[in-house]
Parts: sequence; structure tokens; C-alpha cells
Amino acid sequence: MLLKDLIASCDGKSHPIRCYSAAELIRATNNFDPSCIIDELVYFDMYRGILDDRTVIIRKYGRWVEVDEAIRDIIISMQMSTHKNSLKLLGCCLEFDTPALVFENAGKGGLNSDGSLVVDNELLPWKTRLRIAKHLASALTYLHSAFPRPIIHRNVTSRCILLDDDYVPKLFDFSNSVTIPPDQLYVQEESARWTMGYVDRTYRTHYKS
Repeated sequence: MLLKDLIASCDGKSHPIRCYSAAELIRATNNFDPSCIIDELVYFDMYRGILDDRTVIIRKYGRWVEVDEAIRDIIISMQMSTHKNSLKLLGCCLEFDTPALVFENAGKGGLNSDGSLVVDNELLPWKTRLRIAKHLASALTYLHSAFPRPIIHRNVTSRCILLDDDYVPKLFDFSNSVTIPPDQLYVQEESARWTMGYVDRTYRTHYKS
């Protein structure tokens, strides 16, 4: 099923990723030791580890997350990996209850909602935050327009952004995304996904992506 979805999403193009074993990820994170966690969120934890002498970020979902959401994240992350402001997917592991994703490292880590770094609460200057917003707009424009079917992220927050060592933002977490069907302008959903404080009022009211 995963291979079928990947082939369909690539539109005839090749975007190879590596399939890691559970043993490799366990070894890379010292059995997912809490000291390796760089961010903890409701549905997943982000770990920093070492694979093949390279620092990577490993995203491990909680058991309550639907497998389809993780598969969707893999597919869209793979499609987006060529954009400079999307966190590059290196591979995944299908041996856990829910797939785990392996990404390139982002040295500065995550952002808080007030524009500070998760790791040390350093508040970023306004110019840096504006530059981050500009780069993220580029990534979202690409997400909306670069593929045969537009993709809507649905839950863009500060916690789905990582910064590299040069403070270049990397968008990730496409697990809640939806695609717009051909000849349609939006998707009507039975239920909405949002983080309070970030959601558009129209979407919250009518569930239209």
C-alpha cells in the first residue's frame, strides 16, 4: 500500500528514500533516550540521533496516531524534499506500530509561538522572524502549486518549523494535509484540524480547506 501511494504521488518521477530498520533507529537514539528529545508534541516526539556517522532528526509517532497519517507525512515530505524550506526526508522505518521518519538535521531546532527557540528560549530578532515568515510563504506556495493536485497543510504553527544552523526555516509535519481534487476549489471535510490561535475563522466554521 505504501509503495502504491508513493508511486501515485511521484507523478512518474523518482524520489528515492532509505528504509531503516527499527534496530538502527533504536541504536541511533540510545533506545529513544529522553536526553535525545529535541521537542515533545501531542502526537509525536522529535529525537536527534546519529546514523551512518551523520546527525539526523527522527520523528516517532505515538501509538494512537493513525498509520494513514504517518504514510501521508512520508509521501508529502518526500515530494517536498527538493524545496530548500522543507525539512528533507532521508528515509523511514516501517517496523514500529506507526512509521517513524528520518530527516536531515536542523541545528537550531524548533520554535515557540512567541518566536523564541525551543532549546534555550532565545528570542529571535524581528528581522530574523520576518525572514523566516518569507521563506515559509515560499514553501507553502510550492506546496499549493507545484504538484498535479494542490496540497493544503491545514495546521501550520511554530511547532512544525525547524531552523538550521543559519536560521533557515524548514517546514515539516504534513500528516494533516489534504489534496484538492481535480476541478475543485476546496475540500469539504467532516471534521477540521487546527491548533487554537492559528486557525482561520472561515475554516473553523465551515471546515473548508
